[in-house]
Order: sequence, then C-alpha cells, then structure tokens
Amino acid sequence: IPGLSFRFKAEQAAGQVDASGNLTAAKRAGTYNSAITVEVAQGSVSKTATADVIIKPGPLHRVSIEPTAPSVEAGKKLQLAAKTLDEFDNAIPGLTPTFSSNKEAGEVDSSGNFTASKKADTYKSGVTVAITQGAITKTATTDVIVKPGPLNRVKIEPGTLTSEAGKTQKHTASALDEFDNPIQGLSFHFGSDSTAGQMDREGNFRAGTKAGN
Repeated sequence: IPGLSFRFKAEQAAGQVDASGNLTAAKRAGTYNSAITVEVAQGSVSKTATADVIIKPGPLHRVSIEPTAPSVEAGKKLQLAAKTLDEFDNAIPGLTPTFSSNKEAGEVDSSGNFTASKKADTYKSGVTVAITQGAITKTATTDVIVKPGPLNRVKIEPGTLTSEAGKTQKHTASALDEFDNPIQGLSFHFGSDSTAGQMDREGNFRAGTKAGN
C-alpha cells in the first residue's frame, strides 16, 4: 500500500533504529526477541509488527588463556582454556586453539591439559595459545607458577658434623617436596642426643666434652 508512513523503534539493549529502519546493532552479542517494532497507520487503522534481532560476534580481536598466571604443584596437571573474543569482548565459538609451552615450565597437549615441570619456579610466558579465524591469527601467553608439592622429607645440614669438644656449630634445616623443591614458611624444631651435646631451637649445636661418634 503506497503513501503510508512507518514508525520504527528498538529496544535499547538490541541497538538503535532510525526513521528509515536502519538498525545500528548494540555491542553485546545475543538474541533479542521482539526487539524491533514498526507501527503504520492508515486513517483510523493502526497496525504494528515486531522482529527479533540476532547480534553475532564480530571478527576475532584477541585471545586469552584461563586461568591467568595459573599456579600448579610440581608434577601435577591443570586444565587450561582459551578464550576467543571480538573487539567488544563477545565470545566467539567454534574456533580451535593451538597450545604450546616453554618446556622448562611443563608440557601442554592439544586440549590444553598442562603437566607442570618438577622444578618449582615462576616461568614467564610459560604457555602460549594461537587461534586463527580466516586470515586473522591472534596469540596470547601466560606465566606459569609451579609451586612445591606437599612435604616429603626434611634435610639437615651439615648431615654429619665433626666438631671439637665443647665447640658450637650452626645447623640449618630445609623442608622438601618429592622433587626436592624447598617449601617455605614451615617451622623447625631442633633436638639432639644429649650424650652428643646440646642443640638450641635456632639449630646451634654445642658439642659435648667427651669425644666420640
């Protein structure tokens, strides 16, 4: 029917529509039901119609690795994931990540399953992920913190002490996990065989006055 005028309006969440029906989509991807309404009148008769709006993610803009700067015990496994985003941080589904790792930090498979190194340390850019969409390739890296595992053994140094009778010598102790990574923050309680000498709580051993072993 010629000669009629149309009035468009849009839900703000879906975007903005001008008088000619040109829609500028919002920045958040999603499905917006009945987001566009058009009204037309002919004399005393008025009719309206609605349309759904589907906003899809834009081209690949950046990627990230989750969790960020992961912390994992030495020798243990951790699942990593790649997040693919457009310029407005909408997630882009269906893209395949390619993981790689700094071999000193550990090993990662094609699914993002990471097995930590046996050496506790902070590994800069320990894991990298690359994702391609058409001609666009984006990469991201994350540091990996490999921390010591549970207490496995205690080491005292010197392990064998040769001392003159009545002399004092300092001992130190370290707590180690199964891979001999030192564990910080533990307290040590020193003691000694009284026939050999006396040990104070700081690890200072005063040899007895009687020679022997």
